[in-house]
Amino acid sequence: MITGSRDKKIKFWLKPNKDSEWSCYQTIQEHKDYVNALSFNESENRVISCGDDKLILVLEKSSKFQDQWNNILDLNYVYK
Repeated sequence: MITGSRDKKIKFWLKPNKDSEWSCYQTIQEHKDYVNALSFNESENRVISCGDDKLILVLEKSSKFQDQWNNILDLNYVYK
């Protein structure tokens, strides 16, 4: 599961089994303002985020490290 919020962070969460608690295993702090939306691609190996800072991030799951996500692209956009 992933979350994004007003704290400007994207967090990745794991729940090892149905009896355990959710735990955050990685935090991405690239946004400078609220994170508004997150979306997985169909293969669930990439996540796109957008925020109030007019930044779009593309994160990709690492092929070398299990459950590790890396920023592969950031774009600034302007809405008119």
